[in-house]
Amino acid sequence: RTETMEEAMTKANIRFDEIVYETKYNDSIIILYTTNNTLSAGQLRRNLLGYKWVLGSGSDHFAEEDDATWSITNFTPEPNSPNNISIAKGVVHNPAIQQMTLHFENEDVAATFIPYGGVRIWYAFSKAPIPGMPDVTMVYEDGTVKSGWYD
Repeated sequence: RTETMEEAMTKANIRFDEIVYETKYNDSIIILYTTNNTLSAGQLRRNLLGYKWVLGSGSDHFAEEDDATWSITNFTPEPNSPNNISIAKGVVHNPAIQQMTLHFENEDVAATFIPYGGVRIWYAFSKAPIPGMPDVTMVYEDGTVKSGWYD
């Protein structure tokens, strides 16, 4: 029996420093966690026996020079499945970024920001599997709007 998410991760031999964030999505618990100065995403389920690790993926480095980093994880990539769980995530290094909108194939999704250790972690769920690098629009505090990840 695994009483905590941390126990389930340890039982599945997942190395981690801390769970930074958790949210329920479809029939799973999606977590963002750190390991050796990187950010990863994980999927767990909970039943009468406790938590069970399903899948994990990462990693975004906290020490990058770019304004923001990105990575994607398709936990259950069945097209049009009500249980699809696809997430884009990363780290915002530039404090002037006020908003990010991810442009997935059939939807635009505003990123959710989570303050963490002097930077912000961001994430956005997609209703469909994410096939590769999503387009992004970033809005800076001075009103500048930038499309794309890199200058």
